[in-house]
Amino acid sequence: MKVSQASSPRQHEACRWQTDSRYYRVLVQQDLFGGWELIKVWGGRGNRRGGYKVAPMADQAAALDALDREARRRLRRGYQPCEPAP
Repeated sequence: MKVSQASSPRQHEACRWQTDSRYYRVLVQQDLFGGWELIKVWGGRGNRRGGYKVAPMADQAAALDALDREARRRLRRGYQPCEPAP
């Protein structure tokens, strides 16, 4: 899954994957100071177990590359892509 880059800067990009019992979501967004971050959220479907991690990125291109790497990793591990929740 390759995330295309638009000619104008975007404020965020999100992807979501799930299995029968788990979900994983990755969001790229710009922070209040103009920096970029990669936010990962994961957990079990139907329960409260899960977590999140925020990783600062050097720029938007680095964040989108990290999103692409995460997409490949999720697909290798058997997750199916689905529409991100708003």
